[in-house]
Amino acid sequence: MNPRDAYVSQQDADLATISKISESVRSALALITAELADHTPEKPEIQNALDTVTTWLAAQEKVPVTQARGDHAMATSPDDQQSPTGIHDSETPVRADSGRPRHSDVSDNDLELIAERCRLKAEGARWAVERDELLRDGADFSYDIRPGDQDIIGRARELPNCFLWMNQPRSDIWSRSDSYLLLADCFETLAECVEAILVTSKLEDHSHFMAAIDMMAEAQSALRTAVSRVEPHPDSDQQMIYYWLRNRANQDRFYISRFMKITDPADPGRNDDVHDRAFELLEAIAPDQHLTTQIERGMAKARHHVERIATAEDVSDEYDWSRAAESIEAVMECGIPCDSNELLQLVKPFVEQLIDQEWPQGFQDLLATAARADLDENPSQAERAA
Repeated sequence: MNPRDAYVSQQDADLATISKISESVRSALALITAELADHTPEKPEIQNALDTVTTWLAAQEKVPVTQARGDHAMATSPDDQQSPTGIHDSETPVRADSGRPRHSDVSDNDLELIAERCRLKAEGARWAVERDELLRDGADFSYDIRPGDQDIIGRARELPNCFLWMNQPRSDIWSRSDSYLLLADCFETLAECVEAILVTSKLEDHSHFMAAIDMMAEAQSALRTAVSRVEPHPDSDQQMIYYWLRNRANQDRFYISRFMKITDPADPGRNDDVHDRAFELLEAIAPDQHLTTQIERGMAKARHHVERIATAEDVSDEYDWSRAAESIEAVMECGIPCDSNELLQLVKPFVEQLIDQEWPQGFQDLLATAARADLDENPSQAERAA
């Protein structure tokens, strides 16, 4: 009998009697198979065995009634599902996605979505720290904290297979706040590297693509290290990028010399350097496209938070205004002036409420411009003010 057939037969027998494997064991097996695959490329019998284990692990994730959890699946009852931030929300239950692809099946078509999830996970990590500080300072949950929870929950639900594990309730966030903030930066950097890959892969000059490959390898390894400091399980998007790199290297026959083995981890402390290199690469090869992408992303985020403010009732709008101001500030740093009609229309209805508060300078200038424009449009109001 072929060794692979023997493994498959045993696998079928095991699957008939085991309903699910424990989460920690599955995670450990996934790491072991990935590492062994790197060290045994010339041993087909070992590769076949590893393929069988990988297939079996994927089958274990298809236990009925599951809730996506990063790289794992947790059995839940329909009446006990939680939101992506660990807050029970019966009106919007978590989407159970038993048809998730295996991490090793990742393709170029998945990269844009991975980058989007990474950016949201960065926000999730920062909100976890801010939320913990608010709770410890005695903030009112319904008024001050729930708006942030609902925002993160809602946006995670809009993305396929997005689980914000960093927003699960835990009591040690205050003691690991620096690690959470570093984790957020690492997610942002990986997203920037993915964007660099998407742009450089279309160029005739392959050197830019290979530079982006090296940056992505370092970014995903640094993220893996950052994750390990706050969570025992690896992050699904980091794993998908790792497998994408392996798959692309095998497909195009190139070698990635660093940061692709557990024994060669990248230093998260160098995260800013990797981010700057990816940013500078995009600025050099596609400045207009990169600038447009930044502006569109910032405007979309600002509109999202302003729309939430306009429809919210009996809750604090501090969470949304702080994020809207940050987004508008970033858009203005890209060269959009404070008298831009699109920016003015966003803040005009709220000028009187906001203008006397402390804001970043760019946002403050926008509010002052909106206030002047409002007086110019309503002379009678200006006369009353005088």
